[in-house]
Amino acid sequence: MRSLHLLTYNLWHGLSPSSWIRFKSLEPVTRRSEREREQIELLRGLDADCAFLQEVNPVANRSQQFSEELTADVHWCRDNAGLKLGGLGPPYNLDSGLATLLKKRHITEWTRSIKLSGEKYNFLGQVGSIQWAESRRALLVSTVSPDLGRVLWVNTHLHHGLEFDEGLKNSLESMVARGELSSNVSDEIVERVTVADRRRENEIKKLLKELRRIRKRYSLILMGGDFNAIASSSVIGSVQEFGFQALQDVPAGEMLSWDGEANPSNHQLSRNFDSPIVVDDLSFEQKTVDSLKMMLKDHVMSTRQIDYLWGWTNSGEIQVTTSELVGSEVEGELAPSDHMGVSCHIEWSPHL
Repeated sequence: MRSLHLLTYNLWHGLSPSSWIRFKSLEPVTRRSEREREQIELLRGLDADCAFLQEVNPVANRSQQFSEELTADVHWCRDNAGLKLGGLGPPYNLDSGLATLLKKRHITEWTRSIKLSGEKYNFLGQVGSIQWAESRRALLVSTVSPDLGRVLWVNTHLHHGLEFDEGLKNSLESMVARGELSSNVSDEIVERVTVADRRRENEIKKLLKELRRIRKRYSLILMGGDFNAIASSSVIGSVQEFGFQALQDVPAGEMLSWDGEANPSNHQLSRNFDSPIVVDDLSFEQKTVDSLKMMLKDHVMSTRQIDYLWGWTNSGEIQVTTSELVGSEVEGELAPSDHMGVSCHIEWSPHL
């Protein structure tokens, strides 16, 4: 048996889109610095074999910090950065990306990122970026080691837009029943929300297509990230249909990594993130617009699992020994992110 400790964690850049010059900061600079220090201490204490990190900002500088302070091999890519040469350019406080931290016993064969969505013509590289709108990527790292063989480590962060789930469906139906919305307006809201669902479906489709092409080369594929999708969604269904096993020892959907009760201070700030669903252009009175905005915001902030760890093997068996959420708010201490990390220990037994 080979033991591995894995972590996926969205570090939260604490910014909201506001202008091309600078994004709106949701917290004071000193508070963000304190959270970033807490993140380093949490990562050091967990000492995972692999940490899949999202919303690492600024990604180049923080990856260098991780490498120096945690003595890990750090692989990174930009996913949302705007116009950058090196680390400079607008938006001046956004240079966000994915970072995968691996213990040095894993020998790297190659690293590359895959574009999952975004504009047809853009560039996101380690020297800079040319990007006019949000895009999503996956970071792939291929390694080899005597005890594990070839392993593919996959880090991703899917589109953040609101999901159209049963709760949102019921809320819209209630507003129609009370006469606050017409059925036509409700249908328009559904169409706007499901745009995000379709985008995530296309993103995971592209990622799984690439993994399907190369999976026979690997004894293990280990994947982590912020999927912005609940366990019953078509996005997670596609991951399971591929053959990935959820790396948790509780039922799917019960690792509640997005939880305002366990993480109240940061979630209060996260409520100030500009809603991805625009409703101001719809023709009804301001009171109804405000009520609709509040209902949509409540669904964005509702407690659920959106961060996952997955494993796939064609030459052995994976057994989850423990899994837990990390990074919740403790009285008198600041939580490191508005997400909580998903941590698990697994045993991989190769077929003899």
